[in-house]
Amino acid sequence: MINLNASERKDLVVDINNNTLNFSSMDADELTEYIIDHPSVIDECNLEILDGSNWSRLLTFQPSFAPRCDCDKLDGWDWANLLEEQPHLAYQDVPWESFHPIAWSSLLSRQPQFADHCDEWDNMDGKWWSFLLIAQPQFSNRCDWSKLSDDNWNELLKYQPQFSDKRHERKSDERRNYDH
Repeated sequence: MINLNASERKDLVVDINNNTLNFSSMDADELTEYIIDHPSVIDECNLEILDGSNWSRLLTFQPSFAPRCDCDKLDGWDWANLLEEQPHLAYQDVPWESFHPIAWSSLLSRQPQFADHCDEWDNMDGKWWSFLLIAQPQFSNRCDWSKLSDDNWNELLKYQPQFSDKRHERKSDERRNYDH
């Protein structure tokens, strides 16, 4: 007989007849969380039900399962989230071209070594540029400063005051263009 407290009953799906976990009645999210917490059960699980988001989460916590992953299920967001935590998994065929500019900003703010793969520099808006530059100011040479709003500038300059000259240059350019 298995004795479970209330939270264990809520967290686990148990087959009362044979006192074993019934993995087939777990949805993909439940199964992912269970494997993260109990990696030794992976051989008993139907991994086919995991989608890209589930795989990204699982590999973030259990990167040794990468050879079992159907990487075709991961989209750009899934890859970016995974590589933020497990950059060594980039040896896979990463579909860099599928990364959204926001995903790039987030990934590069934590893992700048992937910058050579980014083809979305021109598509980042001011909010994501300020987010990236706060964490990784070395990318300032790629920034289109005209995309930053006053709010973006204020946030950026709180953490990276050395860019105040860029803001003043932009304001000067705007005044010159307005005067003509």
